[in-house]
Amino acid sequence: VSTQSTWGLLGAIMTIDRSMGKWADKKLHHITDSHVAHHLFPDMPFYGAKLATEYIAKTMGEHYKHSHSTSYLGYWAEFYKTMRETPGVQQLKGEPIWKFVK
Repeated sequence: VSTQSTWGLLGAIMTIDRSMGKWADKKLHHITDSHVAHHLFPDMPFYGAKLATEYIAKTMGEHYKHSHSTSYLGYWAEFYKTMRETPGVQQLKGEPIWKFVK
């Protein structure tokens, strides 16, 4: 359970970096394989996100989430698996509280 003021940070650190393969990652300006950096620092230019990801992963340690797949098809397979298994969030009626729902 989280208040709306802390949800931004919690949502950012629950984001997962996923590679679509070197070619696709480069064409998409590394938005999928440096997605945690994008959510933590949304105003950072895209060309700095890949380097920042190394420092973010080191700082977050075991809490840093990333996909081990490095292919385009692997990206989509893991994406859909995650979407099936991950609970959603919902705001409680009339309150600034968010909770996980299945």
